[in-house]
Amino acid sequence: MIDAHVHILPRARIRGLMRWIHRSFPDHPVLRDIDEAGIREDLSTHGVRGFFNHVYPLTEGETDSLNEFCRELSVRMPEAAPFGSLHVETPDKKKVMTRLIESFRFVGLKFHPFIQDFDPADDRMLLVYGMMEEYQRPVFIHTGFDDFYGKKLPADRIAAILRRHPDLPLVLSHVFFPNFRDAETIMDKYPGVYLDATNVFGALKMFRDAARDEDGRRYTEELSGRFRELLSRFADRTLFGSDHPAGIGGLREIHDDLFSFGLDDDLLNMITRENPRRFIARFAPHIDASWEERGVYR
Repeated sequence: MIDAHVHILPRARIRGLMRWIHRSFPDHPVLRDIDEAGIREDLSTHGVRGFFNHVYPLTEGETDSLNEFCRELSVRMPEAAPFGSLHVETPDKKKVMTRLIESFRFVGLKFHPFIQDFDPADDRMLLVYGMMEEYQRPVFIHTGFDDFYGKKLPADRIAAILRRHPDLPLVLSHVFFPNFRDAETIMDKYPGVYLDATNVFGALKMFRDAARDEDGRRYTEELSGRFRELLSRFADRTLFGSDHPAGIGGLREIHDDLFSFGLDDDLLNMITRENPRRFIARFAPHIDASWEERGVYR
C-alpha cells in the first residue's frame, strides 16, 4: 500500500495534534506520546511501503522551519514523499515556492483552510496556485467535515480557484464529506482534479453505527451509495490515505473500514497502489525512480 495522507511533524506539533485528537476522541487508539519513529513503525507494520507526508504551518513564522523539517524527514525516510506548505500571511510567497519546488524538489503542497484559518480562494494565494499550475505540481486542500470543525468551506471557493487556474492539479482531501455531489461537480468539470478518500470510509462506518432509526439508516445507505458511485466514476483519479496518526482510528481500524466497505479488488488496488504510484511518477519522477529502486512497488 502507498498511503497518500500521513502527518509526520516536529515533536511539539505531533504532541499538540494528539492532544487535540484525544480531546475529540478520548478512546482514540493511537498513543498520545507517539513520535516520528512510532508513526514510521506503524506504517511499516501495516504494509505501507511509501507515503505522502503532509505538513502545514499554523503561523507565518513556522513556514520555513516546518518545510525544512519535511525536507530532512524525506532524507531520513526515503519512503516519505514530501508535501510542503506556507501561510496565507507569508510575505514572499514566490521565494518560498521556488525553494520548495526547485531546490527541495517537493512533490507538491498541502493546505488546511480550517486549521490554518483562511479562505483558500483569498487573493493572496493566487500567486501560489499560478506557480503550481505552471510547475504542474499538485495542491492538496482539505475539504469537508465542516460540522466537525464548526466552519464552512463552500465548494464554490474551490471552484473559484479552478476557474482562474483550470490546469492546476488539485486534490480534494476528504472529498467534501459528506457533500459528495460537490466533489462530483468539480471532478466532472476539471479533469486534472483528484479525490483523496482519507477518513471517508471511517466516517461512513461511524454514521452507520450511530444510526438509531430507519431515517438514519436510510440516509447512511444513500450516502454510502453516492460515495460508491463517485469512486466508480473516478476510479482512476482517487487516492486513499489514513491521516495517521490523527485518522479515524488506528491504522488497523482504518484499513479494516476500507476493506470491509465492499469495493472490488481491482478498485482497491487502484486507489491504494496504482493511482498513488502513477501520481508520484507524474509529479515527482525522481521519487518514483527512488521508490522503484528501493522496492516500494514490489
